[in-house]
Amino acid sequence: MSHNLLPNQIDVLSYFCKLTRLRYLKVDVHLSDKNSNGKDLLTVLSSVLPKLAHLTKIEVGLHNKEVRFSALIQLFRTFGDLKNLTHITLDLDSTPISILAEGLAYLNPSKIRKLDLNLYFYRRSQYLSRLAQALSRFSLLNILRLKFCDIGQVARADIKEFTSILSSLVSLSSLSLESSSEFLIESVGSALKSLKNLNLLKLLTMAKSTEDHIQQLFSNLKGLSCLQFLHLSLGNQQCIGDSALETLAESLKELPELRKLLLNFEINTQITNKGVTSLCDTIKGLTNLSSLTLNFTKNQNIDEEAVNQIFEALGSLPWLYYVMICLYKCPKLSEREDDLIYSFDALRKAKKFVEGKLDISYCELHQADLFENVGFYWDLDSEF
Repeated sequence: MSHNLLPNQIDVLSYFCKLTRLRYLKVDVHLSDKNSNGKDLLTVLSSVLPKLAHLTKIEVGLHNKEVRFSALIQLFRTFGDLKNLTHITLDLDSTPISILAEGLAYLNPSKIRKLDLNLYFYRRSQYLSRLAQALSRFSLLNILRLKFCDIGQVARADIKEFTSILSSLVSLSSLSLESSSEFLIESVGSALKSLKNLNLLKLLTMAKSTEDHIQQLFSNLKGLSCLQFLHLSLGNQQCIGDSALETLAESLKELPELRKLLLNFEINTQITNKGVTSLCDTIKGLTNLSSLTLNFTKNQNIDEEAVNQIFEALGSLPWLYYVMICLYKCPKLSEREDDLIYSFDALRKAKKFVEGKLDISYCELHQADLFENVGFYWDLDSEF
């Protein structure tokens, strides 16, 4: 059940007290006026939650820069008292990581299986260490999804500590990380050696990395033999060229269970036909794939030869249901869409895609269109 809290606290309290067997609750608190009655709604929520003893999943969105931190800490204390609570999702506008770290200390690490945190650092990168220390208690965590916004430059010591803690979460089956900071690729690349139970890996960043860190990330994927869902959005990485794609292709060969694959190499101008061919040769062998998205937007090198390799790979996948190929602003490709669209239509008929979806894009796509389009939206709860 999802419910937006109302300004009238008595109505809210009396309403929720009746739902004693509620198992899932989603609450969005949108407060703009710091003098409104809504400022105390966190306190009201904290007083209601103990009556919902059967609650297992909760999602709370706090969209107010004036939220009282004492009320937020009390909310975490209440979470800690809910004996059946296993899944927590928090969208925290402007909440300092120091407060979040203090709040996480009230949770029972033996119970919590999913943490989904949308975090805003506001250029306070030293808080990454505080967050790492808070996460270190959750050794039994199955699902971790973190979005870091505006984190700024990260110190080497903080990167090392975050990587160490991430490596220790060996029970993780799902890891989803998004950040504008360059530390993400390095940390995940190192941690993958320990995360052998991953079923889903989702990594999104446009921050520039180094060739060594990219190679480490791609190489360590080969140890994830249980992986079924892989989403790598690594646009604007000029260090990703044919050599990196060859490393990625070799690792993908070791992922026989892969079912959904999304690779975004937007504005990676070093990739040529050779790299695409290596990748497609491997994709042909991923016979369990049901969904495939490849984005080579604004690539300066690939031409019809690379596109033909992609089509040939698609024809080798017996269970393929959804395909999206993005080739926007690739100057060596014909500006006429007819031939490519005809090829896709022919492929659709040959593969008998009755309910499936095949897209080719010569239009600029927003991130939401690419990553959350129909047929390829990854909801971590629905995947497991």
